[in-house]
Amino acid sequence: VSIGHVRDLPKKNIGIDTEDNFKPTYITIRGKGKVMKEHKEAAKKADMVYLASDFDREGEAIAWHITELLKLPEEKVRRVVS
Repeated sequence: VSIGHVRDLPKKNIGIDTEDNFKPTYITIRGKGKVMKEHKEAAKKADMVYLASDFDREGEAIAWHITELLKLPEEKVRRVVS
């Protein structure tokens, strides 16, 4: 359970590389590192990872960030919404 967002743009700088096609630089939100480490270990053992998030843009963004942080291949991830 991530309980919300796990990454954000850094507060100390803009977090966007204007020289590299406006590529964003994300940082893990303080306090979420342990949760993400646990998720990463569990995902390694799983055949499929189901991400249950709210059915809105924010939920989609959280699921995307988790997928990116865990370096999960697209074929191993399913997003579940209700």
